[in-house]
Amino acid sequence: MYQIYLLDAAARELADLDKSVRQRIIQRMKWLAENLEDLNPVALRGDLAGLYKFRVGDYRVGLLDFAGQSLNQP
Repeated sequence: MYQIYLLDAAARELADLDKSVRQRIIQRMKWLAENLEDLNPVALRGDLAGLYKFRVGDYRVGLLDFAGQSLNQP
């Protein structure tokens, strides 16, 4: 299982969201940590190469960095 770390700014923004939205995002992040091996995340390009996008509904939760771990990409 992967671990998820939030930047301080991200934690503050998460705390400012409506409770139901915040809970949905937290649940999705937990699910992601448990199921990442089964997913094919979309890699970003350009200045953000090496990062992956992650969205929950209308929210871009953040840019993911898998800390140098290799993911099998199709």
